[in-house]
Amino acid sequence: MECRILKKWIVGIFTKPIAILRGIYYNITKQHQDLASKRLDICYKCDHCILYNRHLICEECGCILNNKTRLENEKCLMNKW
Repeated sequence: MECRILKKWIVGIFTKPIAILRGIYYNITKQHQDLASKRLDICYKCDHCILYNRHLICEECGCILNNKTRLENEKCLMNKW
C-alpha cells in the first residue's frame, strides 16, 4: 500500500503542484475551515479513506484530505463531494 500511495503523491506533485501548495497553505492558515469540515465528514465515512503516517489519505487519488478538502475547485474522485 505504501508504494501505491507514494506513486500517486509523485504524480500529484508533477501534475498539480499549485493546488497542492495552496491546500497546504490553506490548512496551515486554517482557511476554508467550514468547507473542509463538511467534506471531511463525508470522507471519514468512505471506505477509501485511510490514516497513513498521521494524515488522512484518499486511497483513490492519494491526496492528503486535510489539504484537498479546503480547495473549492477540487472534487472527490468518487463523486461524493
